[in-house]
Amino acid sequence: MHHYLTQLIADMRQAAKELPPKPFYDIPPEAEGIEYVIEWQNAEPKPMQEWFGIAKENFPPAQQLSHDELELMVDEMLKLWEAYNYEVELPEGLPSNVAYKVLVGFFDKPIEWVSQGTMYVELCDYEPENCPFPEEFCKCKDFNNECDDETPNPSGIIRLSDDNESPF
Repeated sequence: MHHYLTQLIADMRQAAKELPPKPFYDIPPEAEGIEYVIEWQNAEPKPMQEWFGIAKENFPPAQQLSHDELELMVDEMLKLWEAYNYEVELPEGLPSNVAYKVLVGFFDKPIEWVSQGTMYVELCDYEPENCPFPEEFCKCKDFNNECDDETPNPSGIIRLSDDNESPF
């Protein structure tokens, strides 16, 4: 497995050096200086594995890798993503085997690529039942709780405290 991972890492490092060519757009004079906006508006999504030239199937199952190999692979994938201007935030303390599975799982998802600026990649759709992270690392459940706390009172009824004193 060591030789295979060494080659896969070499492929990722090579892909990080061979970015797609910057697209050409006829920029109107009023858009000079903000060409990146034109590029972003016209970016066509395609699976990440097509941008990188590395198929999702090239990554071995997480259970076949040691802890150190998983950490190395996650680090190398994040470097590759960064080279392509993709930024991702993994939950703090996320085990490397989970991070590896989530990152590899994203390789077949369509995403735009831009030559400048940063594309923030959301690994979670903020639906707890579909969260790619284990419950203890799931941020979307906290997001939903915050939204529930901020839900306005549709009835307009002011509730009095338990001791029937006015809150005013």
